[in-house]
Amino acid sequence: MGAAIGGAGGRGVASSVIDGTDADLSDREAALSRWCRQVVRDPNVTTDGDVDLLRQAGLSDREIFEATAWIAFRLAFSTLNAALGAVPDRQLAELTPPRVRAAVTFGRSAPSAP
Repeated sequence: MGAAIGGAGGRGVASSVIDGTDADLSDREAALSRWCRQVVRDPNVTTDGDVDLLRQAGLSDREIFEATAWIAFRLAFSTLNAALGAVPDRQLAELTPPRVRAAVTFGRSAPSAP
């Protein structure tokens, strides 16, 4: 995920999103970043007010649904990988910003370079 965000918004944006600082994000991006972290931490505590904040930041109901579905699929995929002992691809991990790699505390570590 960090590498994907880094490619879309730059390495600084990826690190900010992952570590929760939201530096250099627009109001819309910061609202979505907060939503993503909330859904990952505990989706059972989200409220209608949280969704309203996303709408106020300019996200449509479709965009909110798509973002939430993407988060859910990513969590499911991470759980599957962890259960089966899959490790991240070394080359992809090397492209991920160091702050992002440090912020990810779940799953298995990528193998070291040969």
